[in-house]
Amino acid sequence: MKLLVILVLWMTEVYCVSDFTQMATELFTTTDLNGDLEVSRTEIESSFTKYDENGDGRVSRVEFMDFVDRYTPDLHDLGRELYIDYDSNQDHHIDLADFEAYFNKLDTSGDGRVTKDEFVNYWSKLMAATAHLHPVG
Repeated sequence: MKLLVILVLWMTEVYCVSDFTQMATELFTTTDLNGDLEVSRTEIESSFTKYDENGDGRVSRVEFMDFVDRYTPDLHDLGRELYIDYDSNQDHHIDLADFEAYFNKLDTSGDGRVTKDEFVNYWSKLMAATAHLHPVG
């Protein structure tokens, strides 16, 4: 019986990790605007423009959370955590310095490129770590 419980727990974990990988891959596809299987600094910056309601080139916490609450209200708690992660210098705005820091987090090889594998690996781990804040699948 103990072995069965362990097997079920392992299968559940594998299924969730698979879901996170699939979700991260979908996110990569929407971020890789030119389809070259890499995410550039420009593509990362572009992915944040939808949050910048007043067009000042910076995303405030209010702007970010307004967008999250308007389009995906069930992800409010996750949005809060993501904003903290994105705002690397903790100045309460996401701007070019934060885009650069985010790019460097994703670029684990340090070669100045964010590959699909690097992106998916980062986001899969982040989704697993924040699974209690969002639905899976």
